[in-house]
Amino acid sequence: MITENEILPIGKIIKSHKTGGEMIFAFFADIFDNKDFTYYILDIDGIFVPFFIDEYKINSAQTAWVKIDGINNQKEAKYFVGKTLYAPIKFLKKVNTDKIGFEYFNDFEIYDKSYGFLGKVIDIDQTTANILLIIQTDNRELLIPFVESYIIDIDHNTKEIFVNLPQGLIDL
Repeated sequence: MITENEILPIGKIIKSHKTGGEMIFAFFADIFDNKDFTYYILDIDGIFVPFFIDEYKINSAQTAWVKIDGINNQKEAKYFVGKTLYAPIKFLKKVNTDKIGFEYFNDFEIYDKSYGFLGKVIDIDQTTANILLIIQTDNRELLIPFVESYIIDIDHNTKEIFVNLPQGLIDL
């Protein structure tokens, strides 16, 4: 059984295309470089179900069409319009957090290059110009700017974020 912790949203089906069951989807995650990626996951009545890819073609930087195995006509394809496409985390290289929402990073553990384990993300503050991760340490809360220049790596499987913070930032 596929669980929500094993997948990430990668796009949304926006319309059916042609008469053979093809669909157009808008994507916001880089999955196309991975040759092992052979299926999408859709939420069907609260159950994450894999659908195997017959073929796909990238239309633009943000859209592609896909033919899913077993979807053979426009009527069947229309059922999926508006549904979110998911992929197993292991296939994703780059994720656009603007599309999945920063709340996704709640409960991730934060590790700094110099200080080691800092704590767990307990909330995200999006009210300032810089997005801030609110991290619970052993004795207090830290506010860490969630900016690309500080991030070394994000491991979606283990829910860990590795950062290299400027000297003194965690002492504030």
